[in-house]
Amino acid sequence: MLIDFHVHCFPDKLAAGAVGSLHKASGYPYYTNGTLADTREKLDAWGVDKAVLLNIAVSPRTQHSVNNFAIEANDGQRFFAFGSVHPDAPDALQELDRLKAAGIRGIKLHPAYQGFAADDRKVYPIYARCAELDLAVVFHAGWDIAFPDARCSEPEQCEKVIRDFPSCRFVLAHLGGMERWDEVERRLCGKDVYLDLAFVGEAMQADRLRHLLGLHDPKRLLFATDCPWSTPPRLSALLDEAGITGELRENINHRNAEALLRL
Repeated sequence: MLIDFHVHCFPDKLAAGAVGSLHKASGYPYYTNGTLADTREKLDAWGVDKAVLLNIAVSPRTQHSVNNFAIEANDGQRFFAFGSVHPDAPDALQELDRLKAAGIRGIKLHPAYQGFAADDRKVYPIYARCAELDLAVVFHAGWDIAFPDARCSEPEQCEKVIRDFPSCRFVLAHLGGMERWDEVERRLCGKDVYLDLAFVGEAMQADRLRHLLGLHDPKRLLFATDCPWSTPPRLSALLDEAGITGELRENINHRNAEALLRL
């Protein structure tokens, strides 16, 4: 069993523009065309059994449509689509209620795209409501090529949020902080938070990955790729190189995701 906890796809009419603009901004190659159909086909070829789909409400205006797509894509079998709310949307808390009622299991937030800091007090009501509703909260964490100077979801900020909301199930993408590995080790490893492995197949060496994985709770690590920007075979190859096998590998590949998704 293999569950990819960090996959991006978009409505058909938006997919080409979304993937194309991100490719232009980053220079990264992409491995799907961003549509749900092509994502399903590629995941089949890569041996992925289930996937968590993540999108972001980049403005209050787009919040409702982003969540409509998530509700439509969320089949509860193959695809587990997360919603998103915008901290400046006046109906953000009501939108969380709508997502929960529709069977959505979590939300994705991206502080840089959405214009807030992870520990900004204006976002605290959203964390509190997610804790009440048992909705997982996935954060982009650390550096982002689209916002190279932004420091709004640093390990220090995420550590504060985890401390302030101990009952909320947080998932910090990119192993807790892309390109912030020393701070991740100092502030996040060993804490009660999930770390996903999105894009580390492109960004880390095997020895560094092995070291950080060894410092964290083996039940709080998630196989994740950031597809279409990386692929499951690339991450699997890095885990092989790092010598991650046995029960830890099974936990990473699917057991931890199953527990987090309440499967």
